[in-house]
Amino acid sequence: MSIEFSFQQIAHDTIGQIRIKAITMLERLLSQRPEQEKRLLELIVDKLGDSDSNVAAKTLHLLNQLLEKHSGMKTVVVNEIERLLFRQNIRQSAQHYGLCCLTAIIFTSQDNDLANKLIKIYFALFRLFSVKENVSSKFFAILLGGVTRTISFATVDLDNIIEHLNDLFRIVHSTNFKTSVRALQLIFRIVEQRSEIDERYYNALYKKLSEPEWKNSKMLSTFLNLIFKSMLKDAMEPRIRAFIKRLLQLCLFNDVPFICGILLLISEIVKRHASGQHLLLFSQKANVLSLKNDKTMEDDDEEEHFHDVINVDDQPSQIVPEVSSWNHQNLNKTNQNHLNHYDIYKRNPLYCGSDYTCLHELIFLKNHSHPTVALFAQNLFDGKPIDYNGNPLVDFNSMRFFDRFIYKNPKKQITKHELLRKKSRHAAGRLYLPKGVKAVAVDSNEYTRLNPAHIPVDERFLYTFMKMRQENSELAQEKKKQKSVEGDIDDNESLSSVSDDEFDKYLNKTGKICAADFRQAMLGDHHLKVFRTTTIDAYIAELSNHTGWITFEQFKQFIRMDTNTFKNSLFTIELKQAFDEVDTNKDGFISSQEARQGITLAGQYISGLTFKQIIQMFDDDDDGQMSFEEFLNNIKK
Repeated sequence: MSIEFSFQQIAHDTIGQIRIKAITMLERLLSQRPEQEKRLLELIVDKLGDSDSNVAAKTLHLLNQLLEKHSGMKTVVVNEIERLLFRQNIRQSAQHYGLCCLTAIIFTSQDNDLANKLIKIYFALFRLFSVKENVSSKFFAILLGGVTRTISFATVDLDNIIEHLNDLFRIVHSTNFKTSVRALQLIFRIVEQRSEIDERYYNALYKKLSEPEWKNSKMLSTFLNLIFKSMLKDAMEPRIRAFIKRLLQLCLFNDVPFICGILLLISEIVKRHASGQHLLLFSQKANVLSLKNDKTMEDDDEEEHFHDVINVDDQPSQIVPEVSSWNHQNLNKTNQNHLNHYDIYKRNPLYCGSDYTCLHELIFLKNHSHPTVALFAQNLFDGKPIDYNGNPLVDFNSMRFFDRFIYKNPKKQITKHELLRKKSRHAAGRLYLPKGVKAVAVDSNEYTRLNPAHIPVDERFLYTFMKMRQENSELAQEKKKQKSVEGDIDDNESLSSVSDDEFDKYLNKTGKICAADFRQAMLGDHHLKVFRTTTIDAYIAELSNHTGWITFEQFKQFIRMDTNTFKNSLFTIELKQAFDEVDTNKDGFISSQEARQGITLAGQYISGLTFKQIIQMFDDDDDGQMSFEEFLNNIKK
């Protein structure tokens, strides 16, 4: 019995983990000993259709690893997956994992034939899914994404793609946002080379702007990038103005990241397009039309005009054929309804009358509460370019603002080696690192040394605060240094001024502080919460000489108490109380047996030999016992 047959039997085991181990061994065998390449590859690819999704996902991962190790096996892997995809009665999950494997293939400039083959597979599946019912939109999204990636390396005839143009537009209008954006990307690739369908494409793109799905979609940046490329390629100024008008209308009821992204997009269009600033001159025709109307009104005031009434019965009857509202064949003809006013509901952006309106939205955006939005809008209004090299969709979202507000450091730059070590094929696409000022930590010295003119307007309040904090800190250090040079202030005068204020809080008619009131004040001090109540009581009794009253001189003695741990009276009293608790025979000494008993009562255990060694360390006079003075002296050391 061959080893391949043995692995085949194990790969059909009823336990999923055993099947995964068998597939892993088959992939390792194929990668290192490819003598039975066809048979081993067939066994691995078949497991893409496994009923357990964990097994199928593991198989997909192993195939991706195999293609990374042996890029020369791309063609044989594609052939084997093609056999799986078009198998009779194949489950949809198997087709899903097979498509995911094909779309993950990395192409080089020498892979033209492979790219052409994949294009044919994609469109064959496209025809297959179009006639089927209840096909999930995720299949069309994967197919369109694969075609969009692959078409750059293929030399396929566009006529083969144009055959499916109606199906592509149907997907744009009937599927979810992600799938429709994929379809629009593919149609745009066709529009770049075939201009006869550009008007239908721009109508679909214009309509997609009115749909609310894109607001919370992960494809938002991809969609805006597609709009940018489409507007940059368009040569029809009225249509570009219509898109600019619609984008600014969307800004009025969206969040700050989207508004900044749109304003930056419009600025880049004006900067790069051949028409330049002329794209923002919306009011030219509106003013001309207004002048013409005024002229007509003046003429009407001077003299009357008479016209014969047309008899309808004398006119020959004309039959006007009805035209479907979705007929796109005559879009480029001159019989379109040219409006002399702006129609926001017009389906075709080329004929919505965008030349007869103004950018009223910029007036509202100039007064926006967010300083960056107001600045970007003001630059557009003044005809100035917007200079920004980051990603506004990320830089101006709420989480990024809170990260800066709490002084959270930006992510560190990741080297190419570290990025490859992550073993994530698309990690570079998902990773975004801030640039410029946004990449500098707010609480760093580098941030306060920046030129104020380079600080973004949305961070100027942070910059001002950090600058003031640094100046105050430097001023405090300078005063402290000046004090050390001039000499220390008289301790007695300082103590007297401080002690008088503190002492007056608790002073009664006798000129003394009641020990009970003083005790209550000490218990409320958070600095003294580390000490036990019995320790504080013993200290107050010692301080007041057991009289129950605290004089002003005794209070100053309390204020002078050294903060050094081993010179603190409270600490000494606490140690003495603990020592007395262990000294069970009250002879003033702790033996190794008493120490062992004390540790045992505390729930700890140490061997007798260790205790003897500890007693010897503290026993300065070698009498075999430890006094409190010996214990305290060694603790200080």
